[in-house]
Amino acid sequence: MDYNQQALTLENALRVLSKSSAEAVAVEKGNSSQSQYKSYLYIQTKVELDFEQKLRELGPGKILFLCGSSGDGKSEIMTRFSNKDEFQHIDFHLDATHSFKPNQTAIQALDQLFKATINSKRPLVVGINIGMLGNYAKSGDDELSYLKDAIIHFIEGDRSLIAKEFQFIDFEDYPKFMFMEDGFSSSFVEPFLKKLTSDTDGNPFFQLYKQELAKHGQTKLTTNYMLLSLPEVQVVLVELLIKARLSKDQFVTARTLLDFIYCILSGDNYLFDNLFLGGDNEIQERLVDFDPANIRNRNIDQFILKFDLEIVEPEFHAFKDNIEELGLYSLSKAESYIRLTYLLGDSDLSSGFKRVLNSDFKDSTLDFYSATWRLHANFDGTAQHKQLLNKFYKDTLISSLHRYCNRNAQSLDKDHFHLTSLRGYNVATTVDIRADFESIKSDRHDNISHFQAHLKVNETSHVCVEITMNLFELMLKINEGYRPNKHDKSAIILLDEILENILEIANQSDTLLIFHKEARYKIVNEENDYYEISGI
Repeated sequence: MDYNQQALTLENALRVLSKSSAEAVAVEKGNSSQSQYKSYLYIQTKVELDFEQKLRELGPGKILFLCGSSGDGKSEIMTRFSNKDEFQHIDFHLDATHSFKPNQTAIQALDQLFKATINSKRPLVVGINIGMLGNYAKSGDDELSYLKDAIIHFIEGDRSLIAKEFQFIDFEDYPKFMFMEDGFSSSFVEPFLKKLTSDTDGNPFFQLYKQELAKHGQTKLTTNYMLLSLPEVQVVLVELLIKARLSKDQFVTARTLLDFIYCILSGDNYLFDNLFLGGDNEIQERLVDFDPANIRNRNIDQFILKFDLEIVEPEFHAFKDNIEELGLYSLSKAESYIRLTYLLGDSDLSSGFKRVLNSDFKDSTLDFYSATWRLHANFDGTAQHKQLLNKFYKDTLISSLHRYCNRNAQSLDKDHFHLTSLRGYNVATTVDIRADFESIKSDRHDNISHFQAHLKVNETSHVCVEITMNLFELMLKINEGYRPNKHDKSAIILLDEILENILEIANQSDTLLIFHKEARYKIVNEENDYYEISGI
C-alpha cells in the first residue's frame, strides 16, 4: 500500500509528525509521497529568513555555519535551499557528523571539506551542532588554525573577533519561547498548532478529520484533534512546554515537539491523559511532574473521594453536559476530569466546575518568575522600575540568601551573615547587599532560561547571580521556611556559589561579630595591629 492510500485516514497522515517517520529528518535532494502533508505544516521562521539573507551574501570561498542542537531543523532548512536552482553554486554539507568514506572520521571529513572549499573557492554551508563544532576546534587540522580560531571565538562569544570569511547562525539566538506582558508566547509552537488544526479547505489534516467524523462519528483521535484546536488548550500547552523548559531543562527542538504532538494525539488515552501519563516522548516524561491531578488541596481531594463514592455536585453534572459536545461521554477516573479541566484553561466549558475544585491551576511561581525576568530585560532605570525590582531583591533574593546562610544561626539580625561556628560560638559579619541598578541596566538578554541578577556588596564589590527557574523557586520556598535537601542539589550548588562569592567579600571586612548564648561581642580592626573589642 503506498502512502497516498494510507493517508486516507487522519491517523496515517499524522504519522509525518512522529520521530520514527521517514520524514523526521530531511534528506538532501529528497522527496517523498508524504511531502504534501509535511509541506503544508512547514512554517518559515526568523532563523530561516536570516539564513536565506546570509546565503545571498555568501561570496566565493566563504563558509557559513548553521549551528544548533540535534533535531532543531538545520537539515530541513538547508535541504529546502540546496534544492533551489539559484543556490546551486553553493556546496551544502547537511550533517557534520557524517564522513565521506567508511574509514574516515567526521573530523577528517570536515578537514577535507574545508580544504576543498579553499581550493575551489566555492561557497560552503555546513550544518553542525555545537558539540561537534567544539570537537573540531580541538581536533581539526592545524593547517586550518585560522578557521579553528574563528570557531573558538564564536563558542566563547567573542563574535567581533571572527574573521570575515566565516559566518555563523546559531539557533540559540532565536528563542522558541518568550515572556509577554500578558503571558507567554512561542514563535513556532503557536503557529504550528494553529496550522495543524485550522478549519480551512486548504488544511489536508482538517479535511481528513471531517471525513473521519462523517464515516465513524467521534473517535478518540478526532476528539483529541478537536481538543487541540481549541485556542484555550493551545495556550495551556505553550505554558506547559515553557515549564518543562525552565523547570526540567528540557530542550524543545522541532523534532521533539512534532513527535510530542503526535504522541498526545494518537496515544492510547484522551489528550489530557496522554499529556501527563508519560510515554515514548521525552517531553511527555517531563510533564508527568506537572500532573494537576497530583495537586493536593481539600477541594480536589474531596472531589476524588466523592467521585469514587458516586456523590457529585450539580456543577459537575453541568460540566459533563458541556463536554459531551467534545465527544467525551464517559470518563472512568476523577483524575481525568481534573486534567481535562486544567487543559481547558480559560474556556467557559469548565468555569463552573473549577469553582467546585477551588483551583484555577495558575502557576503563580511561573508568573512571578516571568514578571521578574521582564523587569530585568526591560529595565530602564526609572524610579518606578527601581521600586519594583528592589522589592524582588530585598524580599526574595537577599532575604533567601540571608535565611540560607544563617540556617544554623537563626537568631542573627538581617544584616548579619554567619561565617562559622566553634565550640558554641557563632562568628558573623555585617554585609550590606543591594541591587546594582547600573549593572542591571547594562545587561540585556532574551534567553528565558535564566536572568542575571546584579548585587552590590559592601558598596564597592559586585556579584552577578544567574537565576534559573529552579533557583527562583527554591528561594521562594526558603523564605517560607523550607530547609533544602538532597532533592534540591542542582539549585543548592548555585546558591552555595553565590554565598561563597558574598562571604569572600565579607571576610575582608574590618568587623567581626561573635555570639555565645546571651553574650555578643564586636571586634573592629581599627588599624593593622590594633583591635577594638566591645560588647553589644
